[in-house]
Amino acid sequence: MNEHQGIEVFARRRARRAAATVHRPTRILGLVSVVAALLTIVLFWMGMSFALEGQNLVSTSLAYASIGTSVVAIVGGASAIVLHRGRAMGAVAIVVGVLANPLVLTRLLNLASGLG
Repeated sequence: MNEHQGIEVFARRRARRAAATVHRPTRILGLVSVVAALLTIVLFWMGMSFALEGQNLVSTSLAYASIGTSVVAIVGGASAIVLHRGRAMGAVAIVVGVLANPLVLTRLLNLASGLG
């Protein structure tokens, strides 16, 4: 029997234990992206309500904030997909971030108004 055989056994156990504990990636990036996308919807809705009341300065500021949060949602969602950190939530964040962006909504409504 070899005198190093006992050391080998312990080394194999540690390797097996390390292989058994697979680190599952956290989904926090996808969750943050979805929250940013939902915040985009809230900011856009608030901006529209202030615009209907005639408070243009506040509604313009909220529109800019909505554009910023939609960019955060889109970039965060794309990062979540690429890094495997909440891929489904990242995809939802991208779709909602694009569709809730005031610039995109303005273009879509202009296209739709020309159809009718």
